[in-house]
Amino acid sequence: MATLSYILQNLDSSKPYQSFRAILDDNTYEMLWQWNTRGEFWTCAVGEVGADPIIKYKVTANSDPLEVYGYREDLPQGSLIVFSLYQPRNRVTLESIGQDNLHWLVYISDE
Repeated sequence: MATLSYILQNLDSSKPYQSFRAILDDNTYEMLWQWNTRGEFWTCAVGEVGADPIIKYKVTANSDPLEVYGYREDLPQGSLIVFSLYQPRNRVTLESIGQDNLHWLVYISDE
């Protein structure tokens, strides 16, 4: 049975570079978020704490980067998705992502 195990707290739109730690599948990962002002999108890099990122991707609604990179054993094997219950096709913006905002980042375990 799949379980929801992580929701990203609100991103601070005044800080274009932020990092968080998340426990996914009993491993701690560092997630580095960076706002691209020219293209107006977030990128997220995921890796082990203190190490170089394993993956880096453009954050878009309803896409799962682990679906593409899930073959790697050093990544969580579930689904890491940004979604909105209210506007599922809406674009992720500087201020739209977070627990109290329009878009949520969730991790759903593969168990």
